[in-house]
Amino acid sequence: MPRERLFAHANMDENTWHRDIVPLRYFIRLVDAALVLTDDPHIGIVLGKQLNFMKHGAVGALAFASPTGADSLLAFVNHSQRANAPFMKIQQHTDNEEIRLTLMPLKSVHSINKFVVDTALSSCITMIRTMISGIGDDLLIKKAIKHFSVTYAAPSVMQELKLYQAALVVPVKFNQPQCQIVFYGNFASKENPYYSSGLIETMARAIKPIPTDDEEPLISKVEQCLAGYDFRFPALSVIAAQLGFSERTLHRRLAEQGIKYRAICDALRCEQARVLMATTMSVDEIAYRLGYFDAASFYKAFKRWEGVSPSEYRIFLRGML
Repeated sequence: MPRERLFAHANMDENTWHRDIVPLRYFIRLVDAALVLTDDPHIGIVLGKQLNFMKHGAVGALAFASPTGADSLLAFVNHSQRANAPFMKIQQHTDNEEIRLTLMPLKSVHSINKFVVDTALSSCITMIRTMISGIGDDLLIKKAIKHFSVTYAAPSVMQELKLYQAALVVPVKFNQPQCQIVFYGNFASKENPYYSSGLIETMARAIKPIPTDDEEPLISKVEQCLAGYDFRFPALSVIAAQLGFSERTLHRRLAEQGIKYRAICDALRCEQARVLMATTMSVDEIAYRLGYFDAASFYKAFKRWEGVSPSEYRIFLRGML
């Protein structure tokens, strides 16, 4: 569906997004909107199929680079607790015959619980398919994964149930007390042809936690402080003092959320630039309104934001009218 329609249904303005990591509550609103607009309760399966190991980010790459199947699962469990903390807890239990990963979605994602679990199951298939076969042989998938268990009920329509089962390749047990991915024990010793000690070290350092809703207001507070400066934004130390922090502490706390002070300032200017570019105001005047000392600096910033010059952007706007 059109991106604009999704954001509109979620009552969100995509032009205001400037963060490298999407806050959890915004993610939930987008998923809720997608579930309604698609009328498909299984879109998590579709998403999981698209999450190859690089799109899993550092956690996926770390698991992908581990020396054996057991190491891969352990790396995923240990490090995903940081990266996926707002979504679910994961526990691993191993015996001689099987390895069980228990997925425990948190209350914070209760409204999209099935979506979160379906995405995890489907992306697991995608990851294992790449690691053990390379060519996507379903028979090899079935030799690695014994079955999935989920707490929700099976689809009520037989055709829909068949499609759901086919997408996940291995058997799915419904109405179970826990959500689990159950691997055969021999998967633990399976050597990974993509093992890379260097990649493991790099990805372990790169993993960042997803900000929770408790962390999110800090960015909003910074934006509120900046609103009083009419786009003549002060140094970080000034905003830090207003919020009762040292400059170093505010810098660190923003970094923990994957955002820089300059990026917040840029996003506010970018948002306002789009509004002013839709008027008859000259580019020189817009540059001045946004706190730039000369039009050349604004040109450079605008092209970095939009990928086109201000004049090209206005030509595009005229074509849209």
